Amino acid sequence: MERVWMETCGFAEQSAIVLVYGDSGTGKELVAECIHKLTRENGNFHPVNVPSLSKDLVESEMFGHKKGAFTGAHNDRVGKFEEANDGTVFLDEVAKLELATQSKMMRVLDDGRSFSRVGENEVRTTNATIVLATNKDLPGLVADDKFHDDLFHRINARTIRIPDWDARTAAHRQCAIHSLLQRLDPDIKLDPGAMEVLLRTRFPGNVRQVKNLLDIACTAARRFYKQDTITPSMLNEAIAAVLVKGPSTAKTPLLERWTPGFFDHMNENGDDSGLMERVENAMLNEALRRTAGNITEAADLIGISETTLHSWVRDRDALSQWRKAEPNASVD
Repeated sequence: MERVWMETCGFAEQSAIVLVYGDSGTGKELVAECIHKLTRENGNFHPVNVPSLSKDLVESEMFGHKKGAFTGAHNDRVGKFEEANDGTVFLDEVAKLELATQSKMMRVLDDGRSFSRVGENEVRTTNATIVLATNKDLPGLVADDKFHDDLFHRINARTIRIPDWDARTAAHRQCAIHSLLQRLDPDIKLDPGAMEVLLRTRFPGNVRQVKNLLDIACTAARRFYKQDTITPSMLNEAIAAVLVKGPSTAKTPLLERWTPGFFDHMNENGDDSGLMERVENAMLNEALRRTAGNITEAADLIGISETTLHSWVRDRDALSQWRKAEPNASVD
């Protein structure tokens, strides 16, 4: 990881083009954010997940479009490269770009950094730092005529390769764990025994899987155990959720992410009366906190219908209580 850090710092120049290689979940976006902070901290960071872009609108998304350029183009639109002027564009999974779009990308990745909005002839420029990422073998795709040779050579000059989580030294993993915890909850601590559990556990899902596990453990510590320290037992419950039940994502419902052990803790006196209400209250409060009171997003996060969530909120006067706990929050 020293090599990754040295390359990140060495390539962190304004208007640079950097290609980041790494398997899914290794932290490619974290490297892009680091480059951004080193070069364009005062500018905007624009992450773009290439596979999520509509095939018909990808050029509009990237370069912008002129009003009337196509059906549905009711107004002029600024694209990502224009928005990121004096900032950074992060193109994740760049290997998924269609060949036709790759051809148009070559112009903005050339020395002149020029492009035109869809439907207009005016030539525009950007000085954005551009970070591209992939988990694919780009030379192999070039050989199979699935990735433009010219584009590959334009983006391959400055490359960073991120090792898998399990290939990193214990010291590097420990440093990353502390960094992830700081992002999730700066005030929470990690019991030394819990750190040992983390260091001896294999994470095939890489950094993303470690982050999901720590997110669950933080929730357990704060919401269930009312502590500011993550213990080995909390981590073992979280490991059961992340590794035994399968990789979870930020969109995995809380009903699936919270394991039976957490519910057992809420029923530790053996009294089943009111157990479901206590569980529902915990999930409701956590979902409102994470979504800043947005009912639609909170229902999606828990994994229930919006109608059901409305009944939970109504029965508990939950929003009034949540507003008191979060006086500066707004509710949608």
